[in-house]
Amino acid sequence: MSKKETPQTEAPAPVAENNEKALDNSISVKSKKSGNEITFEKNFGSSLKEAVELFGEEIVLTNFRAQVTIKVQSAVRSVLDKGGTLEAAATTAAEWKPGVVRRSGAPKKNPVQEVLAGVAAGTVDPNELRELLAKLEAEQAAG
Repeated sequence: MSKKETPQTEAPAPVAENNEKALDNSISVKSKKSGNEITFEKNFGSSLKEAVELFGEEIVLTNFRAQVTIKVQSAVRSVLDKGGTLEAAATTAAEWKPGVVRRSGAPKKNPVQEVLAGVAAGTVDPNELRELLAKLEAEQAAG
Protein backbone atom coordinates (compact mmCIF):
# COMPACT_ATOMS: atom_id res chain seq x y z
CA MET A 1 0.00 0.00 0.00
CA SER A 2 1.15 3.53 -0.61
CA LYS A 3 1.57 6.05 2.17
CA LYS A 4 -2.10 7.00 2.08
CA GLU A 5 -4.79 4.68 0.78
CA THR A 6 -8.43 4.34 1.64
CA PRO A 7 -9.53 0.70 1.44
CA GLN A 8 -13.21 -0.04 2.02
CA THR A 9 -13.57 -2.68 4.75
CA GLU A 10 -17.25 -2.20 5.53
CA ALA A 11 -20.35 -0.85 3.89
CA PRO A 12 -20.71 2.94 3.90
CA ALA A 13 -22.07 4.57 7.03
CA PRO A 14 -25.81 4.11 7.44
CA VAL A 15 -27.91 7.24 7.27
CA ALA A 16 -29.49 8.03 10.61
CA GLU A 17 -33.25 8.38 10.83
CA ASN A 18 -35.03 11.74 10.99
CA ASN A 19 -32.60 13.37 8.55
CA GLU A 20 -29.86 13.42 11.19
CA LYS A 21 -26.30 13.45 9.94
CA ALA A 22 -24.97 9.93 9.36
CA LEU A 23 -22.29 8.70 11.72
CA ASP A 24 -18.75 9.12 10.49
CA ASN A 25 -17.31 5.63 10.21
CA SER A 26 -13.95 6.71 8.79
CA ILE A 27 -10.88 6.00 10.88
CA SER A 28 -7.41 7.36 10.18
CA VAL A 29 -4.18 5.84 11.47
CA LYS A 30 -0.70 7.26 11.02
CA SER A 31 2.49 5.47 12.02
CA LYS A 32 5.05 7.83 13.52
CA LYS A 33 7.76 5.23 12.88
CA SER A 34 7.12 4.54 9.19
CA GLY A 35 5.20 7.68 8.24
CA ASN A 36 2.54 5.52 6.59
CA GLU A 37 -1.05 6.66 6.91
CA ILE A 38 -4.28 4.85 6.17
CA THR A 39 -7.94 5.81 6.33
CA PHE A 40 -10.63 3.14 6.32
CA GLU A 41 -14.30 2.64 7.05
CA LYS A 42 -15.50 0.54 9.99
CA ASN A 43 -19.17 0.09 10.86
CA PHE A 44 -19.71 0.03 14.63
CA GLY A 45 -23.45 0.54 14.28
CA SER A 46 -25.51 3.69 14.18
CA SER A 47 -27.33 3.05 17.47
CA LEU A 48 -26.84 1.18 20.71
CA LYS A 49 -29.23 -1.50 19.50
CA GLU A 50 -27.31 -1.94 16.25
CA ALA A 51 -23.95 -2.06 18.08
CA VAL A 52 -25.30 -4.80 20.37
CA GLU A 53 -26.61 -6.69 17.33
CA LEU A 54 -23.21 -6.44 15.61
CA PHE A 55 -20.95 -7.25 18.56
CA GLY A 56 -23.00 -8.48 21.50
CA GLU A 57 -24.05 -6.85 24.75
CA GLU A 58 -20.97 -7.89 26.75
CA ILE A 59 -18.53 -6.44 24.22
CA VAL A 60 -20.43 -3.17 23.93
CA LEU A 61 -20.68 -2.82 27.72
CA THR A 62 -17.04 -3.70 28.45
CA ASN A 63 -15.80 -1.29 25.76
CA PHE A 64 -18.08 1.44 27.11
CA ARG A 65 -16.82 0.88 30.65
CA ALA A 66 -13.19 0.95 29.50
CA GLN A 67 -13.63 4.22 27.62
CA VAL A 68 -15.59 6.04 30.33
CA THR A 69 -13.01 4.91 32.90
CA ILE A 70 -10.30 6.57 30.81
CA LYS A 71 -12.41 9.73 30.40
CA VAL A 72 -13.18 10.12 34.12
CA GLN A 73 -9.52 9.42 34.99
CA SER A 74 -8.53 12.18 32.57
CA ALA A 75 -10.99 14.64 34.13
CA VAL A 76 -9.75 13.88 37.65
CA ARG A 77 -6.09 13.93 36.56
CA SER A 78 -6.66 17.37 35.04
CA VAL A 79 -7.82 18.67 38.44
CA LEU A 80 -4.78 17.14 40.17
CA ASP A 81 -2.36 18.38 37.49
CA LYS A 82 -3.60 21.93 38.03
CA GLY A 83 -2.84 21.65 41.75
CA GLY A 84 -6.41 20.94 42.81
CA THR A 85 -7.12 19.38 46.17
CA LEU A 86 -8.01 15.74 46.68
CA GLU A 87 -11.47 16.97 47.68
CA ALA A 88 -11.84 18.82 44.37
CA ALA A 89 -10.67 15.71 42.50
CA ALA A 90 -13.18 13.56 44.40
CA THR A 91 -15.96 16.05 43.60
CA THR A 92 -15.02 15.97 39.92
CA ALA A 93 -15.11 12.17 39.98
CA ALA A 94 -18.50 12.10 41.72
CA GLU A 95 -20.08 14.68 39.41
CA TRP A 96 -18.55 13.49 36.13
CA LYS A 97 -20.93 12.09 33.52
CA PRO A 98 -20.13 10.89 30.02
CA GLY A 99 -21.16 13.17 27.19
CA VAL A 100 -21.66 12.81 23.47
CA VAL A 101 -18.31 12.49 21.72
CA ARG A 102 -18.03 14.23 18.40
CA ARG A 103 -15.02 14.14 16.14
CA SER A 104 -14.22 17.63 14.93
CA GLY A 105 -12.41 16.57 11.80
CA ALA A 106 -10.27 19.67 12.21
CA PRO A 107 -6.73 19.21 10.97
CA LYS A 108 -4.02 18.94 13.58
CA LYS A 109 -2.16 22.18 14.13
CA ASN A 110 1.46 22.41 13.09
CA PRO A 111 3.38 23.81 16.10
CA VAL A 112 6.02 25.45 13.89
CA GLN A 113 3.35 27.25 11.87
CA GLU A 114 1.65 28.35 15.10
CA VAL A 115 4.89 29.85 16.44
CA LEU A 116 5.58 31.62 13.14
CA ALA A 117 2.02 32.96 13.08
CA GLY A 118 2.53 34.18 16.65
CA VAL A 119 5.72 35.99 15.64
CA ALA A 120 3.93 37.59 12.69
CA ALA A 121 1.01 38.62 14.91
CA GLY A 122 3.35 39.97 17.57
CA THR A 123 2.17 37.55 20.24
CA VAL A 124 5.48 35.65 20.43
CA ASP A 125 8.57 37.51 21.58
CA PRO A 126 11.27 37.30 18.87
CA ASN A 127 13.97 37.00 21.58
CA GLU A 128 12.22 33.95 23.04
CA LEU A 129 12.02 32.51 19.53
CA ARG A 130 15.78 33.01 19.04
CA GLU A 131 16.46 31.26 22.36
CA LEU A 132 14.18 28.39 21.37
CA LEU A 133 15.88 28.00 17.98
CA ALA A 134 19.34 28.05 19.61
CA LYS A 135 18.23 25.38 22.07
CA LEU A 136 16.81 23.21 19.27
CA GLU A 137 20.00 23.59 17.22
CA ALA A 138 22.10 22.58 20.24
CA GLU A 139 19.90 19.54 20.88
CA GLN A 140 20.09 18.51 17.23
CA ALA A 141 23.90 18.88 17.21
CA ALA A 142 24.17 16.79 20.39
CA GLY A 143 21.64 14.23 19.19
